[in-house]
Amino acid sequence: SIPKTLQDAIKITRSLGMGHIWIDALCIIQDDDAAWRSESARMGHIYANAELTIAATWGSDAQTGIHKNRSETPPPRRVLEIRPSLHDAGSSHDGIGLSPLCQRGWTLQEHILSRRIVHFTEQEAWFACREQDANCECQYGRPVMPMFVRPANVGMIPVTRMWHTIVQNYSYRGLTNPSDKLSALAGTAQMLHQKAEEQRLPLGRYLAGLWSKTFRKDLLWFVSRSSACESRHAERYRAPSWSWASVDGHIEYHGHAGYRREPMSVRILDVQTTTVDPNHNFGQVASGYARIAGRTLEATVVRSHGTWLRSKTDKSRMVSHSSARSERRGEEIEFHSDSFFVEDLRPSPAETVAGKDIPVTLVYIIDGFALVLARDGEEGNAFRRIGCVEHVGMWFYADESDAEEKELLIL
Repeated sequence: SIPKTLQDAIKITRSLGMGHIWIDALCIIQDDDAAWRSESARMGHIYANAELTIAATWGSDAQTGIHKNRSETPPPRRVLEIRPSLHDAGSSHDGIGLSPLCQRGWTLQEHILSRRIVHFTEQEAWFACREQDANCECQYGRPVMPMFVRPANVGMIPVTRMWHTIVQNYSYRGLTNPSDKLSALAGTAQMLHQKAEEQRLPLGRYLAGLWSKTFRKDLLWFVSRSSACESRHAERYRAPSWSWASVDGHIEYHGHAGYRREPMSVRILDVQTTTVDPNHNFGQVASGYARIAGRTLEATVVRSHGTWLRSKTDKSRMVSHSSARSERRGEEIEFHSDSFFVEDLRPSPAETVAGKDIPVTLVYIIDGFALVLARDGEEGNAFRRIGCVEHVGMWFYADESDAEEKELLIL
């Protein structure tokens, strides 16, 4: 009754002379939310301290088995050369980067945190460890451990860039249960926080996928054009709207997100999140808010031959998801909606009339980048993010601009 892949993993473990194996499907009580929250919080610790992680890289499910295209006769033993890693993963040769395993969200942190990992691809086996990589069986492949996510590289690579790269990679992967969006990355976040603390690097508190010390830079995410027609807000709450975890779509970051020392316009007054499990600050989120102050501008989202954003100051300036030119000054501006579906942009069910314009507030973050906010409900001063705009500095600082300083609460 045990699936073929699990049987193969047990055989491999025994052949290595090891007496224990941890398999989540067997070691976590299924369909028990409390047990799942408790054990998922420990997954990072389990992978980080295991002697070896076995990766059934080519298989699409637990029934396919670990080995493929292998003869029954064991191949001759081969010594794999260990050498420092100088490249990122992803060559077409290794069969790993595009494998079914690497399309799953949970496996990213397993790959990052494991001390040693052996990949079983369709044709051969690959071995890698945290510090160095081994060649594959045919001796012509490239290393399989992405260099940018090595724990040892914290401090060598700017920590903000490392985190943003992890989020981007993770956002391209899928999850069977969308509610796992933050849980499946919790171990990685814990590792990065620990390593940053050891080297006295600024990260601070973990806030639904963002960090308190780099919060303004972490706000500079947007949905990539590659998934613009599929992106949407989560059907069930899992993060505040200012978090990338609230959206299903491929995430990218504005070019100034932490890689240049540029002044930030917005001020962060207070940010709080509450996790479902009070003892697990890196897990699922129950609620959260951000109170900010900055230069704001009123505008309108217009549904006419696509999604458009119109500044009240200059009626001729319109911007769309795919980039449009201003009719008057020729400026190129981009509006990135967090959701392709117009009903997700409406502040309340009463506003879902097709074709109705949506009043929004733009808040300036950094040179050329502003968040697009809609009121949360018909009344009150709370907002939620529905997208962002690039290349709009002239809207906020032109002589005729109506921009003004405001405090805003974003849920």
